[in-house]
Amino acid sequence: MALAGLGLSAGCLKVPPELVDEPDGTAAAPSTAAEVLDRYIEGTGGEKALRAIPARSIEARMIIRAQEDCSPDDQTCLSEDQVGSFLLRTTADGKLYRRTVLGDQVEEKGFDGKVGWQLSGDVLRLENEDELELSREDAVLHWYFDLEARGIEVTLARPRKEDSEGQVAVLDGVHWELHGSAASPKTMWFDRNTGLLREEVVEEGEGDEVQRQTIIYDDYREVDGILIPHLIRVVNELGDMHQVVEFITQRVDHEKVDPSLFALPELPAPEPLPDQRL
Repeated sequence: MALAGLGLSAGCLKVPPELVDEPDGTAAAPSTAAEVLDRYIEGTGGEKALRAIPARSIEARMIIRAQEDCSPDDQTCLSEDQVGSFLLRTTADGKLYRRTVLGDQVEEKGFDGKVGWQLSGDVLRLENEDELELSREDAVLHWYFDLEARGIEVTLARPRKEDSEGQVAVLDGVHWELHGSAASPKTMWFDRNTGLLREEVVEEGEGDEVQRQTIIYDDYREVDGILIPHLIRVVNELGDMHQVVEFITQRVDHEKVDPSLFALPELPAPEPLPDQRL
């Protein structure tokens, strides 16, 4: 996933006097996207505590959930859950390492601030310019700071009264766009009372070809004074296709990471094949 430089206040949450609580005890509706993000910063631990974090490592169990009503002949439909592991390391200065393991398939991705790479098996590939733009943004640990410097524009969305699963919830939305990049615009939804991020929604395409991805954040727990979601569900939808991937966090730490982890890996030289004519 991501405030200061946009001219938005990234300090302690300051609610204007005119924004009093609603009669039912619900916090008042924010009037700007800046207020929504300020509430998130304050709700997760506050600017001082967040800026003190140099890096974050997350280890999680990854479950690709079985799809319903799979026909025996449909090889694209997943009839049983698949379980793997997920590791993510990001830093305050914008470096990233990610590894997913599913069965005997291991995929790795790294970004050292300049060079991005992807490794699948023994195939190493450098990222192109569009991929580098995405990696540069994905690598930002403190995604809620320095928006203007990163070229991000945020605007306030109309609030919702239920979440993506139809449960009653008061959610305030922020439209998020990185202009001139390959990154798709998204809408982030925050719980009005807690300020915590609940959902992200990205839509691409038109009509029957609309592809929607919803990321749901749940089970927030405190780690080093910061609230972090320990259950993340990614729901991908395209037409009748519905796929759910769950990430159940097993461990989180904020220790510094060895910079060599992000660097382009050196693969062993391939062994020469024997000449069959000899």
